[in-house]
Amino acid sequence: MALILTAGALWLVAALVVTSRRGLALGGAARVALVVTGVPYLGWVTYGLGPLAGLGGLLIGAAVLMRCRLPRLTGRGLRD
Repeated sequence: MALILTAGALWLVAALVVTSRRGLALGGAARVALVVTGVPYLGWVTYGLGPLAGLGGLLIGAAVLMRCRLPRLTGRGLRD
């Protein structure tokens, strides 16, 4: 259980660093890497700690990744 929580804390720190750096050149690729590594981690959490912990991890991960400012889609295209 300690290994699962340690891995989750490392993922959370990495996600907070990536989403806090708005001028990061690799921001999009870093976010994709966080999603690609986060999905198997959520499976691991759900398997090891149960479905409620998996749901909690999903909600926390989604909240952290949605902190970044995404362009809004308007009728005429993308706008900041």
